[in-house]
Amino acid sequence: MNEIITLSSDTVPAPYLVDSMPNVQVDYGVKFYTKSSADEKEIAEVFVKGIDSEKRVGWLIPILSMISS
Repeated sequence: MNEIITLSSDTVPAPYLVDSMPNVQVDYGVKFYTKSSADEKEIAEVFVKGIDSEKRVGWLIPILSMISS
């Protein structure tokens, strides 16, 4: 974990540099789990709102929260 990786157009694969579905716009919801107000170390779930319900599609986990004590 001593190696620092700099993100650039040279290090990121080409498919990730462009939106594969530019005509699709989706509303996202975020739910924070915290004891007090949110900060940069908070982990959050990502949801896509549907017609009847919402579906969890992933998590936002900052690097800082993984290495923080």
